Parts: sequence; structure tokens; C-alpha cells
Amino acid sequence: MGIKNTRKILYIVTAILVIELCIIGVLRQDRPTIGDKLINGVPLYFFGIFALIGLINLEHSLSGIVYRAIHCRYVTEGVCVGAIKKYHPGKGSWNGYYTYAPVYEIEYEGTIIRIQSASYVSELPKIGTVDILHADVQRADDLYINHILEGLVSPMIVGVIFSLPAMAILILAAIAN
Repeated sequence: MGIKNTRKILYIVTAILVIELCIIGVLRQDRPTIGDKLINGVPLYFFGIFALIGLINLEHSLSGIVYRAIHCRYVTEGVCVGAIKKYHPGKGSWNGYYTYAPVYEIEYEGTIIRIQSASYVSELPKIGTVDILHADVQRADDLYINHILEGLVSPMIVGVIFSLPAMAILILAAIAN
């Protein structure tokens, strides 16, 4: 089973768990009818959405770390030869902005390979700079430069902030009398 299939199964199981916690919490409230319980249980569904968003961010970060630990084992010097530009549109009077993922050339078994970072940064990478890379040469779509957590800390923090309090509220609502 591939990592993508494992992720899909993990997402489905997580969604089912959060939905079950919401339903259990709603049905355990002291209200006269099930309809009243569902109407008054909207905040639990709200916390369920936060829990799902947080757990998905956590899973994305942790699977990225595991992937890098397993696959990004080739250490070499890479020369920055360009960047992939991604536009993030603005809303209202706020203008959008660009982020950049550096593209490197490395030598692997006598062949020059172009490899792109999966982490986008706000500054345009300097063409011609040489960095020590930890790369996955088989897929050529992920690398890290300084630390295995590079680009994965922010989603992990968002995941913890969103999921832990929301899951605690859902669990308390499900077990409360």
C-alpha cells in the first residue's frame, strides 16, 4: 500500500472519528428531542471542523518528516539554477504576493538532475548559490537544505493549535453526563 492510499485511509478514519465524537456529544446533551439536540449541537460541529483541519495539518507535517527521513538520504552539493514562482491572490484592497521554491541541479551517478524544493519561501532564491542538500533522487520532487523540519514547522503548529483544544472539547462533550 502506497503512502497516498495510507493518507486517504487516515483522513477517512479521522473524519469518521471526529463526526462520531460530534454526534455522541450532541446526543448526550440534556434536551427533550433529538432535533433540539442537533440544533443546539452546532458548536460541536464547529469544533469538529477545527479538529479535522488541525489533524490534517498535523498528518501532513508528520508524513513529510517521515518521508524526508526515509527518502531524502542523498547528501550532495546543489547549485541553485532557478525558482518556481507561486502567486497567492489578495483580497479586497490587499494585494497578493509570490512565494518561491528553489530549483537545484545536482550530480547523481554521473548524471545532472534538476530537483525542486517542496518548501516555498518569500524571498527569491539567489541563482548560482551552492547549498548542501538532502535529496530524494528517485522522485526529484523533495529536498531539504538545513533541517528535516524545513517548511513543516508552521503547518505542525497550526495543527496543534487547531486540533488539541477542539479534540479536548469534543471528547469532554462525548463523555460528559
